[in-house]
Amino acid sequence: IVSVSAVIFVYGPTMASYVPRCMAGTLLLHVGIDLFIEGVVESYHDYDRLEYSGIWLITVVMITFGMDAALVAGIIAALSTYAVQSITYQYPIRGAMTATRLRSSAWNRSFEAQEILMDKMKGRQRIYVIQMQGHIFFGN
Repeated sequence: IVSVSAVIFVYGPTMASYVPRCMAGTLLLHVGIDLFIEGVVESYHDYDRLEYSGIWLITVVMITFGMDAALVAGIIAALSTYAVQSITYQYPIRGAMTATRLRSSAWNRSFEAQEILMDKMKGRQRIYVIQMQGHIFFGN
C-alpha cells in the first residue's frame, strides 16, 4: 500500500491528465451524493429535531452561499442548540441527601476508612451530597 501510494504521489498528476474529465466529475458527484446520504438522510434517527434542523440549515446555507457562510451558520446553530438544550433543566439540583442514604460502590476500603465512615462524629452523617443535572460548569 505504501509503495502504491508513493507511486501515485509522484506520478499522480501526470496520470490524472489521462483520466477523462467526465470520469472525475462522475467520481466527485458519486462521493458528494454518498456523503449527503450518510450525513443528512441516514442521520435522521440519531439526533433530535432541533439538532437535525441545524444539519439541514448548514446544508442549505452551504448549497446557497458556500462553505464560509455554512461555517458561520453551523456555529450559530450549535450555540442555539446548546442554549435551548441547557435551559431544559430549570432546576439543576436533582437531589440532596447525607451520605448515609447514598452509599458508595467502593467495597475495597481499609478497615480504618470504614471505621471513619461509620463514626457518628466524623463519618457519613457529616457528608452532604448534592446530585446535579443538566449543563453545569465548574471553573477553578
